[in-house]
Amino acid sequence: MSAAPPVHASGVAADAATRAEAGEQRGRARVTPQQVTAVVPVVLFVVLFVVMIVVQGTFSGSLLQTVLETTVPLILVGFGQTLVVLTGGIDLSVGGIFSLVTALVATKMTHNGDVATWLPLVLLIGLAAGAINGLLIVRTKMQPFIVTLASWSVFSGLALLALSTDGGSVAPGLSSTLSGSWIVPKAAVVTAVVIVVWLVLRRTRFGTNVLAIGSSEPSARLNSVPVARTKILVYALAGLFTALGAVYYSSVLTFSGSPTAGDTFILQSVAAVVIGGASLAGGRGNMIGTILGACSLSMIAQIVFFAGAESYWGQLVQGILILAAVLLFATVELLIRRRNPASAEEA
Repeated sequence: MSAAPPVHASGVAADAATRAEAGEQRGRARVTPQQVTAVVPVVLFVVLFVVMIVVQGTFSGSLLQTVLETTVPLILVGFGQTLVVLTGGIDLSVGGIFSLVTALVATKMTHNGDVATWLPLVLLIGLAAGAINGLLIVRTKMQPFIVTLASWSVFSGLALLALSTDGGSVAPGLSSTLSGSWIVPKAAVVTAVVIVVWLVLRRTRFGTNVLAIGSSEPSARLNSVPVARTKILVYALAGLFTALGAVYYSSVLTFSGSPTAGDTFILQSVAAVVIGGASLAGGRGNMIGTILGACSLSMIAQIVFFAGAESYWGQLVQGILILAAVLLFATVELLIRRRNPASAEEA
């Protein structure tokens, strides 16, 4: 039997050093861009909430509830926009769909007897409008920006046909049901439902397909992901949740309709998604971050109002915040990729 080769101390030390370095790399590999960017929306929300309390000079349990109630339409629109952005797209038509639905709610749902017929119909219109966007994008191979920009114009025109100026009224029964006192604050209920729906979708094959398409559409196709069907469903859901947001907006916040009400939700929905940590390139984002981003935008408006500043300061701060979020998340991801290639591959 041959003797075992001698083990030198230098070899043991080298091997230990190698294992230590590998362990250190594995430790660094646990940090991903998703984990880092997930912290930012939370910190921003807390900071703005504290600033809002200071500016108002008081704190009450209803303060956060008030912010959430005014943010619900944006949260609902942001749900669909989050799904679209995860696929690497963008939906500008949410503005036109939102305006069209508010116009229909204020002109076709003016009596309690109209609700049973028109409420499902306006939701179906939102679903169909989104599905048309998805179908056009899939079939024509055009950029989502161009397709949804065109459809935004079409839906906005239809909104003006339905209601030429701000006005109309909403069925008293619908308004009282949605805006009345609930055992649990209605805004909290709606937000909780949105979160639950999001968590369920994330754990389905559909949610996996959405992330796969956003990460790499060619790879998704090679792995037999139904890209066309998934995209159509994503835009259809975006249209449906935009319609839900418009119904809430007209029934709870304004009690009327507006053919241009959705225009502000285009930028704000994208801003909420971006501030929430999503990547406009697709493949990264979550609804919790979008909700925090939407609430942050609402708090900026509240801060500007209670500070007695001109309204344009709100737009200015929101624009700066969007730019800062994009630059911050891009920088964080770049630094992590440079310092830890293993983490970049896992992300």
